[in-house]
Amino acid sequence: MRIDFYHLAKNNLDTELPFIMEGLYAEKKRVLIRTDSPERTDYISNLLWTYNSDKWLPHGTKKDGRTQKQPIFITEGTDNPNNATVLAIISGEELDFTAPENKDFEHILIIFSAHDVTARDNARKLWLTAKEKGYELYYINR
Repeated sequence: MRIDFYHLAKNNLDTELPFIMEGLYAEKKRVLIRTDSPERTDYISNLLWTYNSDKWLPHGTKKDGRTQKQPIFITEGTDNPNNATVLAIISGEELDFTAPENKDFEHILIIFSAHDVTARDNARKLWLTAKEKGYELYYINR
């Protein structure tokens, strides 16, 4: 499993997440973005619709339906209704890589703000755990 740690020191999530998702969509990757609340899910969905008036990034939530057809699916749940191979964690929570809902992903993105102490500390713990388990790790400072 590959795990990318995006440390947002200069840029913020609103700038970086669409950029990251554009790249994955161009590679035809199916992505699950996991949030920490329905409100955050709605916010991220709105962000991906409005971040650039010249681009369109197809995605959906449970409210939109057709979950299996969404190339990028945003949810606060632990299910994987669009059969994504990439999981993006954006809320700074801890993550058990071996939990049944996480073990089938080929690629995990841990995206965290340098200004959120809890998220930064959780990312450090995740890095150490992932390193111990022998996962392929990448650190991206944005």
